[in-house]
Amino acid sequence: EKVLFLINRKGYSLLQCRDCGELIRCDTCSNPLIFHKSAGRLDCRLCMMKGDVPDQCPSCAGVSLHAVGAGTERIREEIENLLGQNALVIEKDGGHSAENILFRELAPLIIGTKYALRSESQHQYSAALILSIDDTLSQPDFRAHERTFQDIVQVLQCVKPGGTLFLQTRNGREPLVRSLARLDYDGFIAHEFEQRRLLNYPPFCRLVRLSVHYADNGKIAKRLDALLQELREGTIEILGPLELPSERKGFSTCWQILIKASDRRASGELACSVQKMFERDRRILVVADVDPYWI
Repeated sequence: EKVLFLINRKGYSLLQCRDCGELIRCDTCSNPLIFHKSAGRLDCRLCMMKGDVPDQCPSCAGVSLHAVGAGTERIREEIENLLGQNALVIEKDGGHSAENILFRELAPLIIGTKYALRSESQHQYSAALILSIDDTLSQPDFRAHERTFQDIVQVLQCVKPGGTLFLQTRNGREPLVRSLARLDYDGFIAHEFEQRRLLNYPPFCRLVRLSVHYADNGKIAKRLDALLQELREGTIEILGPLELPSERKGFSTCWQILIKASDRRASGELACSVQKMFERDRRILVVADVDPYWI
């Protein structure tokens, strides 16, 4: 019999200072760093920065750092200590050696991220557990609930007929969680439509995400800030900006701006006008994503 433990976080955990309560964050983008205990390093999943584990807190110089939360490494450690049986971790960077492939076929306990589902055949597990489902539901994306429902259906396809799927949550009485646990499609859709209507998200509006990439220059930042002030004077709702490291070669910073409009034409015209405004400036690249699947 095989059991799957699914958690949407790689590594061991985050690191937190006991003295000031601050998480250890990336110096580049301020994203919390993932602690990889086996490798003894910290990784940023946003800008891909890698670094050593600090001896003290960068904020207060405290020396008492402890692990908070859990990733695949910590779940494996806890399960092996509890059950006294080896477990296999399957994640994107886990390797595809012949030994790993053989162990995957023989190992009774599998721990992985969603990547583990890509290579699994249907009805392989007698039981599956989706851990920390609250983390997935609380992601800052209006489609987070929708994707969680999709994940549950996908995991169910890996469970044998008569098997069991467990959901770990702290909010078992919430109507949304109950709909997920019962696979109540109608109840889930009704709840989602009402939430999106109240917050004016698709299908009740049109979205355009503008990614403005630029070199680290104070004048350009002021120019973009002035542009945002001008856009907010209109009737179209503007969310942001969110400042991130740029993934485009030759640019250091990216501003992500979300445009919400009542129809696609209005949001599209605004996005085009912003692109034309900067099309002759090689220091700035504006990328428009209409109705983005990820925000």
